[in-house]
Amino acid sequence: KMDCSITELGQLIVSKGITFQTYTHFLKWIRESERSKISELEILFLIATSNDGTAYFSDYPGKETKIAKYGRTKIKKWKQYLHLRILNLIFEEQEEGKPIFRNNLDIDSFQINQGCYSTEVKRIEISNYLAIKNTLTMYDWIKGKELRGMEEDYGTLGGNLQKMGEGFSWLADALSSLAEREGWKEVRADDLTKIRELSARLIDGIESESLALARLSIPGLTRGYIQRLVREGYNNEQCLSELSDNQLKQILPELLVKRIRK
Repeated sequence: KMDCSITELGQLIVSKGITFQTYTHFLKWIRESERSKISELEILFLIATSNDGTAYFSDYPGKETKIAKYGRTKIKKWKQYLHLRILNLIFEEQEEGKPIFRNNLDIDSFQINQGCYSTEVKRIEISNYLAIKNTLTMYDWIKGKELRGMEEDYGTLGGNLQKMGEGFSWLADALSSLAEREGWKEVRADDLTKIRELSARLIDGIESESLALARLSIPGLTRGYIQRLVREGYNNEQCLSELSDNQLKQILPELLVKRIRK
């Protein structure tokens, strides 16, 4: 008789809702990546180049956005800028040798031109350009960049940024589950934690020091208010409990202060 029982692997793929192509893409990276040397940029680019990551591809800026009004020539330069920016980030973090970048970006041409974008750099495939754009969008998102600035820079609305963040969070969660299945909990616990924390940060678009406040799940305590509190040095529940109502009202609206107290 044929064994029709679903395998452990099949259960994992089905439970996380990812495609088999995304699974193999993630698994290849899990087995190639070096212990204690993974980065946020690398994980975001991995997600953006996955089969499920393409669901968030849209060749914006749309017609109604400020960027679109620049004209075709300036949009071309904007795309070149995004390409140059991700290459600069890769070199700043000394990650130019990683397969995930070498297999998808024109690293060698960038090196030859000593960091200067040149017309000799081969034309970026549309899928790679969109992966670059989405990677940089989510990179700025988790770094807490101001929302209005992001809307102008990437020609999209805050609601779309939130949706993309939630989608990338789901894929980062799937990645962490696969990594755990490959034994990372025992041999690469710190790397596994990094992916899980990134998944949590992607939901709200916050930096690591903002996670404790976000996890309180206080209605109305949005990304912007969390950033405001962290800038003032208040980044956890104990900090909030030690502040008086008057101190909190200098930073947050009165209704939100009441919710925090409740």
